[in-house]
Amino acid sequence: ASPPPSPPSAKSVQAGAAPNLSPAALDRERTEVLRLIAALDDDRQVGKGPEGEYEAKRAALKRRALDLSKRIAGK
Repeated sequence: ASPPPSPPSAKSVQAGAAPNLSPAALDRERTEVLRLIAALDDDRQVGKGPEGEYEAKRAALKRRALDLSKRIAGK
């Protein structure tokens, strides 16, 4: 038996990598994307990073989370 796959890295999540993953793997990736959004929001609250960068990163992560949710639902 092979070891379980490792969770996606933040870089792969942001890049949109997830070509042919199982529903469970897609769900894990979506969870990671949502964690990244929360971390980004936390950073913004304490004044980390430029405002324009925050908006662009958050929008990209939200699109990725929506895409993953659709794929999990089979749409």
